[in-house]
Amino acid sequence: ITDAAVIAAAAEGHDAVISTLGNASEAPTLITDTVRAVIASAKISGVDRFLIVSAFGVGDSLPKTSFLVHAIVSSMLRKKYEDKVAAEALLKASDLKWTVEYPGPLSNRSNTRYSATVLEDLKKLSLFPSTARENVADFLLRSAVEDTHIRQIVVVADTK
Repeated sequence: ITDAAVIAAAAEGHDAVISTLGNASEAPTLITDTVRAVIASAKISGVDRFLIVSAFGVGDSLPKTSFLVHAIVSSMLRKKYEDKVAAEALLKASDLKWTVEYPGPLSNRSNTRYSATVLEDLKKLSLFPSTARENVADFLLRSAVEDTHIRQIVVVADTK
């Protein structure tokens, strides 16, 4: 996942690369290293569309979180979120047609609706805005197929 040649070979003949990689490992820069490899792989494969799942509370979304989420992110998740922030900086500086998805805490619910709001347009979300895993996947696939939300960060949250 951090080898540009391997990613390029897998991407060959496809329209997009999608990453739902989380960082539960001891590698503190896994997400950054993966994004760096995806950027390099685009030069080899020609696949320049990249979609990645990050997390609500990363980067510019942190001020839009509730007090409780802000406290959790700033303490327990700080190192993992620093890796995501660094990865997003690489994306923003790249020539890729990227989309970053910020879901809330993931759930296994099904048949729920969701909203997809560009980060700049978002005022604030509820205390814990959950997102069904199937909605995370639906947003990624629709964005890839329809070629939407290019160079945007989008917050995806379940609606009632």
